[in-house]
Amino acid sequence: MAASLLRLSRPRRALLPLSVLRLPLSTQPREPSSNPRRGLPAFLSFLAAAVAGGTTATVAFCDSDGRDHRVGGKESTELVVRGELKRVPQEFVDELASFLGENLTVDLEERSFHGTPQNSFHKSVNVPDVVVFPKSQDEVRRIVMTCNKYEVPIVPYGGATSIEGHTLAPHGGVCIDMSSMKVAMCNFQTIKDAADVAIATMLSGIQVSRVELLDEVQIRAINLANGKSLPEVPTLMFEFIGTEAYALEQTLLVQKIAAEHHGSDFVFVEEPNAKEELWKIRKEALWAGFAMKPDHEAMITDVCVPLSRLAECISVSKRLLDASPLTCMVIAHAGDGNFHTIILFEPSQEDQRREAERLNHFMVHTALSMEGTCTGEHGVGTGKMKYLEKELGIESLRTMKRIKAALDPNNIMNPGKLIPPHVCI
Repeated sequence: MAASLLRLSRPRRALLPLSVLRLPLSTQPREPSSNPRRGLPAFLSFLAAAVAGGTTATVAFCDSDGRDHRVGGKESTELVVRGELKRVPQEFVDELASFLGENLTVDLEERSFHGTPQNSFHKSVNVPDVVVFPKSQDEVRRIVMTCNKYEVPIVPYGGATSIEGHTLAPHGGVCIDMSSMKVAMCNFQTIKDAADVAIATMLSGIQVSRVELLDEVQIRAINLANGKSLPEVPTLMFEFIGTEAYALEQTLLVQKIAAEHHGSDFVFVEEPNAKEELWKIRKEALWAGFAMKPDHEAMITDVCVPLSRLAECISVSKRLLDASPLTCMVIAHAGDGNFHTIILFEPSQEDQRREAERLNHFMVHTALSMEGTCTGEHGVGTGKMKYLEKELGIESLRTMKRIKAALDPNNIMNPGKLIPPHVCI
């Protein structure tokens, strides 16, 4: 996943005081249902049944509740969901507020944000009536039971990466924002140990939204640029998503994996400002490098290998980088096998430029030898064209050029990119 394309989170607006959590009531407000499981979505009805004492429920696996969905049916081409909206009654909001306190909002901007996917062309004419931010499994259970009592629709909300309209609220209702996150950091003796933990974490099925690997040189640059005192050793940064209890459970599982690979100083951050600061310094890693070498330029590599080969590829590359006279920093999106090296060199020194190119060339060919690709995130452009014949083969490139010629016979669409100039048809 190219994380740069996805808006995973944003600072939350200050929630409104409980005294102003008043909603305009519809002319026909919902009355509490006599059947606590009537109309509950199938995947939640079993939860409700279990909470109610283990009684069984008859569930219809179709949307036959009479609501007008107007999208998603057979041969549907409609992208705007036009559901039926009934404003939730004030007593419903009051009941949620009684146990959620200030972790609830009816602010229009917040509701609109949650009801409008950031990376999807699917839209809805309505948005949630209420957005809640549970901090425990018990709060989630109570929210579900309250929604079922008043027959209010529920829309779960996690990493905000929906592209198929999963988080739309066509019928209003409650958006349950499960995106409370924990950030964990762990130090390692070697970069291979760190990469092995990232691989083991992903293969174990543990739910993490980000796994970032930084080598000791990158940590040194971060310390210098930000006045930090982080241990200057290979480091993994994790971001866990979910309720507080669930995120803590996942954190403990990763801590166990890290301990099996010589991990140390495993810490996790819960305070929002501290989490924001931690990921801010990660995002500014490149500029931290320039703090070490202010007059230098950066050649940034970008290769990707199958996850099972990531530790090997990073280790082989790291040995060469450490032996180079240039300053080189490793950053990996370790969760998907993609990693970068920031190679700093003085542009006026031709020998340094050639050394940077040599390191880049070595890393690409190392990745290709491990069934990887010359670029996992940055793209081919002009810089990676020279590697495509080895990666794809000349016949594949000729086919690509034929397609390009058919669609762009005058070769006016971004010419000179992607397909090497020596490829003829």
